[in-house]
Amino acid sequence: MKRKKAGMCLILFLMALTLTGCISVSEKKEKGKELDFTVVKEADLPEEVKSQIEAHKKEAMKLTWSDQGYLYLIRGYGTQKTTGFSVVVDALYETEDEIVFRTTLKGPANQEEAKDYDTSPYVVVKLETTEKPCRFE
Repeated sequence: MKRKKAGMCLILFLMALTLTGCISVSEKKEKGKELDFTVVKEADLPEEVKSQIEAHKKEAMKLTWSDQGYLYLIRGYGTQKTTGFSVVVDALYETEDEIVFRTTLKGPANQEEAKDYDTSPYVVVKLETTEKPCRFE
């Protein structure tokens, strides 16, 4: 009788362990609406934006600037030791709570063509203003 009771307890224990060990929770944030934006050339930037870039370009920067109904998102990667770097906009979309701005720093395509002097690659995008905060990725 003791053997049967011990076997039953073991089976119940294993069943409980199996049931609790298989639960998986996946938190997936849904990507929101893609936003229309323009990559702004340096010559077309407002003076205030140019000043902010100049003040912060040696370090990695994640800045926002709002002016005349537009929002400027500025992403820089600090000083790089050679030429040939660029910043690519991978995604810019809106969720229920925020704006998500995802960029990547791309290195020189060919190291032999890169020149050895400091550069500070950045990108500025312009979109219609919003009250939502921006998350840089």
